[in-house]
Amino acid sequence: MMYEWTLVIHLLSVISWMAALFYLPRVMVYHIENQNRSDANQILGTMEYKLQKFIMLPAMIATLLSGLVLVNVAYIDWTLTWPWIKASAVFFMFVFHGWLSATRRKMSNGLFKYSSTQMRILNEVPTILLTVIVISVIIQY
Repeated sequence: MMYEWTLVIHLLSVISWMAALFYLPRVMVYHIENQNRSDANQILGTMEYKLQKFIMLPAMIATLLSGLVLVNVAYIDWTLTWPWIKASAVFFMFVFHGWLSATRRKMSNGLFKYSSTQMRILNEVPTILLTVIVISVIIQY
């Protein structure tokens, strides 16, 4: 029973975290495109901050904690390839999360390092990582 409830928490947390990882770069695109408008700067900066602090960060922490519990209660054959592929993709998801957080802080200080086109391309990173994670868990090669 603990496994099932932990899995429920993990899946809900992952969905919330992924939604934020998909949405924050999109808001950043609008912020970059409107960086010279003080009204848009304030509104989009507030949206980015609240999305990161109140949705993305708690969802990431819940994903991490529930994932660690699942690793300890579920039998995972670490001699197979899939757990290592999943773990690597999850690691890079955390790296992307950290990069987004750092980029948001820089943008809030008026440092716009990326173009909107670059941010649109970077917005595909979580999609690719999520695809790798889902395939590795379901196919378990």
